[in-house]
This record gives sequence, structure tokens and C-alpha cells, in this order.
Amino acid sequence: MMIWFIPALAAFQAAPKPAGSGQTGEYVRDWVIWFSIVAVLLIATLFVLKRAKKLVSPGDGVEATSLFDLDRLRELRDTGEITIQEYEALRKRAIEKAAGGRK
Repeated sequence: MMIWFIPALAAFQAAPKPAGSGQTGEYVRDWVIWFSIVAVLLIATLFVLKRAKKLVSPGDGVEATSLFDLDRLRELRDTGEITIQEYEALRKRAIEKAAGGRK
């Protein structure tokens, strides 16, 4: 992410300075301040979008995980890695977990 920052900074420093401005430090400082503001706004926007996605579809992740769990449990049972009794207990727990996530 920082790779593009270095050429951008070099190009910015090579850009012509405003007329009558002998203070390069202020010019760079202003650029860094604006860049920081934009970066913070971008990060905040991404955070808000991530939270909004969670609020819109809270049950989708639980159902997908539960389906994956049930498929994996069937595989373990079929290959003999777990017993039928263990399979039934774990399947029941996965179904309860999925049912609790949709409430």
C-alpha cells in the first residue's frame, strides 16, 4: 500500500511551487495533512460499509457455516474418523447453533 506513496511524494515535491512561496516545508506539510484526512475518511468509510454489511445480513454467515459444518461432519462420519454417536451429537449442536443464529 505504501509503494505508490513514494513515487507520488517524489512527483509532488518535483511539482512547481506556488509563486512567492519559499517555504517548502509548509507546502509539504499541507499536502501531508490533506493526504491524512483523505486516508482517514477512506478507512472510516470502509469500516462503516463493513458494519452495514453485517447489519444487513446477520444470519447468512451462520447458515453458511452450519452447512459447511454438516457437510464436514458427514465426511468425518463416512470416513470413520468419528462414530455415529459423535456425529449425531455434533450434528444436533450445529443445528441448534444455526437455529439460534436466526432468531
